[in-house]
Amino acid sequence: MTRALWGMALGTALAVAPGLAPVAGAQDTKAVSLGVSGGISLPTLDLGDVTDPGFAVAGHLYVAPSGTKVVRFRGDATYDRWGAKNVNVAGQNADWYSVGVSANVQFRPGAEEDASLRPYLLLGAGVFNTKSTASGAKMVSDFGVQGGGGLEFQLSGFTTFLEAKYVNTFVNGNDRNWVPVTFGVRF
Repeated sequence: MTRALWGMALGTALAVAPGLAPVAGAQDTKAVSLGVSGGISLPTLDLGDVTDPGFAVAGHLYVAPSGTKVVRFRGDATYDRWGAKNVNVAGQNADWYSVGVSANVQFRPGAEEDASLRPYLLLGAGVFNTKSTASGAKMVSDFGVQGGGGLEFQLSGFTTFLEAKYVNTFVNGNDRNWVPVTFGVRF
């Protein structure tokens, strides 16, 4: 199922890209911009053993240093939630969720100012609070890293993007990992 979702996301991006008209990016000249995104969150490894795919939503703050169009900084506030996979936690069928804050570097190799389609790479680190919804479960805050990439699509007045990233939180002896595949808008 995971490969099918990746294929659908990539197919959608490739189908939409040729139809987008090249428009000069007003938000690329802004020093600060905001964005929102949402999509599917695919748990992997141990987290995938106890949960089914869920959803991801995020808010983004972009900061573009003057003098470069290749590097941008992005702060993320994220929420991911996954449903229980018929696995009991303390005798209960419990969902899991993560609330995170991260700082990222977005690298846009060969970014053309007037291109309608721009690829980018993302690398970041942050703090992720994960918890089961089982009664008595405690929220755990852990350091995590993330890396991935995406495609920006320039539209009139704003930019949309399709992104996939791998998130790894360092939990004592049992890391939690997931892959959010999201579609978003930057204003």
